[in-house]
Amino acid sequence: ASDIKSAGVAARNISDGISLANIAEGGLTSAGDITARLGELAAQASNGALSDTQRSALDKEYQALTSELDRISNTTTFNGNAVLGSSTSIQSGIDGSATSQTAVNIPGVSAASLGVAGKSLATKAGAEAALDATRQATATVAAGKAEIGAATSRLSVAFENIQSQRL
Repeated sequence: ASDIKSAGVAARNISDGISLANIAEGGLTSAGDITARLGELAAQASNGALSDTQRSALDKEYQALTSELDRISNTTTFNGNAVLGSSTSIQSGIDGSATSQTAVNIPGVSAASLGVAGKSLATKAGAEAALDATRQATATVAAGKAEIGAATSRLSVAFENIQSQRL
């Protein structure tokens, strides 16, 4: 009887973990959209045919979008806790063993953690450096989304397994 009750709690924990993963995925999707746009801006500013005045205009949008990354990083929360840039373990079984835990690792998406902070598109050289940084940032976000997808799949399997133990 106690195992059945513990399985019920584990099922609720897993549901919470899936909700956390879904929220994190939403934040990562927004961050991915931003890093893609940052890359577009950096590529455009890398064009030698542009003047520094034109690059400065592109840099204004770049800087605003890096601020938006920081806002997303700080405001994507679950139960009052920031989820981006976090690692947590969901109690997905009925005992304290490692096999009853499901890890969820979520990369940070602040401009600093993605390596796009402090870059400037105001010069061709700066834009080229920003282009390299935005490519890496986009790859980091994509890898984070893949990690969340894998964690969600593991949690779904754990949920099905725990439900079968409750019968």
